[in-house]
Amino acid sequence: MKNQNSQESATVKTINSVERALDILELLSSCSRSQTVTEISNQLKINRATTYSLLNTLIKRDYITKTADAKYSITSRLYEMGTLYRNSFPVVHVMEQNISAMNSKFDCSIHLGIRTALGKGILLAAKSGKNELISLPEGYPIPLHATAIGKALLAFSPDECKNYVLSQKSLTRYTSTTITSSEALKRELDGIVKTGYSQDKGEFTPNLWCIAAPVYDNNGEVTAALSLSTTQEIMEANEDALVQEVKLFAQRLSFSLGYPYMPMLQL
Repeated sequence: MKNQNSQESATVKTINSVERALDILELLSSCSRSQTVTEISNQLKINRATTYSLLNTLIKRDYITKTADAKYSITSRLYEMGTLYRNSFPVVHVMEQNISAMNSKFDCSIHLGIRTALGKGILLAAKSGKNELISLPEGYPIPLHATAIGKALLAFSPDECKNYVLSQKSLTRYTSTTITSSEALKRELDGIVKTGYSQDKGEFTPNLWCIAAPVYDNNGEVTAALSLSTTQEIMEANEDALVQEVKLFAQRLSFSLGYPYMPMLQL
């Protein structure tokens, strides 16, 4: 059976037109302005006639729109699909039910994130503190090696995911404090497993310091991670209390998802 599956994987074929349509969507999603047919054709190296046909198909399905000056941009369709994706996770609904009770004593922003692929994560929910400068929006992509949520997820990920990230010759640097060494990251991940929480000391966004803890589902698997985000000054002055807070909030979510009993922290 194993050999049969390997042979099937080796003979898998893709449809060029579908790939090209997806390339167009990804290109338009990443552009800060609308694009002409010629610009799209040149950037993706697709002939103009094929590009035009693909654009018309995407317009018909309401994924893109054509402006009066013959330029193309995405519609809200992808956002709508993203919202459906977000709402497919039970942890999001549990978060929404509990978030009003998650009032940080230190007015921190609260973020919930999941691992989406090898080396990647995304924020599914957020509650801003009074200082909106220290909050990231829902749907924001996060690197696993440079954020508290990412490191909490990575520390409890399957070996395949951890090995993938740790095998990178160079980890992307976002700030002067970003961990770029696989050896240093592995040491930190080992520490996270022992302590049950992770930290991000301005490693992704300057002056945005975070502490995160894993959220478990009813099978005892880490399904998400919850973080508290604040400034460096507040974090350094209240680190022990913030560790207790984030662990407590993560426990509440885990209990709501049916995770077996663990000693409840007291603040």
